[in-house]
Amino acid sequence: PPISLPPAPARAFDTEALKGAKAVSIGRREGLPGEPEMVLDTAFTGTQSVWLRFNLRSAGSDRVSSVSWEGGDIGDYVQEPAGKDVRILVQLPKSKVNRRTRVTLKTKSGGTYRFALSSGTFTDFLKGLVR
Repeated sequence: PPISLPPAPARAFDTEALKGAKAVSIGRREGLPGEPEMVLDTAFTGTQSVWLRFNLRSAGSDRVSSVSWEGGDIGDYVQEPAGKDVRILVQLPKSKVNRRTRVTLKTKSGGTYRFALSSGTFTDFLKGLVR
């Protein structure tokens, strides 16, 4: 019989490391007319990871269905209701974040939100990452 390998362990969302991460306020807004607005509120940097906190404004029952970037699908994210909004926290490996990084969030209602980390909004944030 063929030998089966165990599945690769999933990288856990690291809430402990997030507690000690440095926060940088961003406030970048995306959204088309008629869609709920998505805001990249804050970026956090730790020793191994970067976390991006998004808010899907006045989302009602809408939720994020997928998160991706140029490295593929991102499984390390958490979403939770926050009043009328939905708060989404995305974890990325710090060593792979650069000026070409783009994070795309898709909602169950069909909205697509793309955030480029190369914009002027992220200048100070990227200076801290790219040395």
